[in-house]
Amino acid sequence: MMRSIRLGLSITAATLLFSSVGSAVTIFQESFTDPPNAVGLNVSPTQWTIVSGAVDVVSNSGLNTDCTAPSGNNCLDINGSIGVAGLIRSNRMNDRTSAGPLSLYAGHAYTFTFYVSGSNRNYGGTGLDNSNTLTWRIFDTVTSTVFASGSDTLAFNVTAQFRTANLTNIGNFSNVRIEFDGGSDGDNVGLIIDDINLECAGSNCVVPEPGTYALMGAGLAALALLRRR
Repeated sequence: MMRSIRLGLSITAATLLFSSVGSAVTIFQESFTDPPNAVGLNVSPTQWTIVSGAVDVVSNSGLNTDCTAPSGNNCLDINGSIGVAGLIRSNRMNDRTSAGPLSLYAGHAYTFTFYVSGSNRNYGGTGLDNSNTLTWRIFDTVTSTVFASGSDTLAFNVTAQFRTANLTNIGNFSNVRIEFDGGSDGDNVGLIIDDINLECAGSNCVVPEPGTYALMGAGLAALALLRRR
């Protein structure tokens, strides 16, 4: 009987292990397309807090902008239409539904990706709108620990550039924000941001899905049956 119980435990453990290998968890995602994000000037995207300035949610068809990232129609212009570039911070927790900061945990590997491109909203002109700068960082707002950061200066006609970064200095932090800053640019056209993704990779950070719980329940039920026999 004990041999059967051990076999049942082994099967359950193996099922859970192989269901998690090679998987990854997205803890923050933004394509500016899903409702209730609406195209408009000087708007506040639902997953973000505007710290200063303003931003525009724009589209290929609505505001003469080329959203060249793979996700399609909508994207974010980091410069709003009040002549003051925006500084925004993420406002969604790891469950991707609750408002608040993200949490990072020691022993987990995190990867941050997004697309950035030059804006075509100046209709190909030159001058203030010909080149713009964007800086970004992922940091803890309480300890000021920075996990990843970078900057881009692109001309107006540069198509989407893919950016990726592996986060470092990972411990247990519970006040983490993603930040994008258009800097001191004083016009109404900035760099375009799209397809933002923060992912936790590796079997040690998988959140069990309903199917995994069902497998676990089946394994436990089998063990109970074996004990009764």
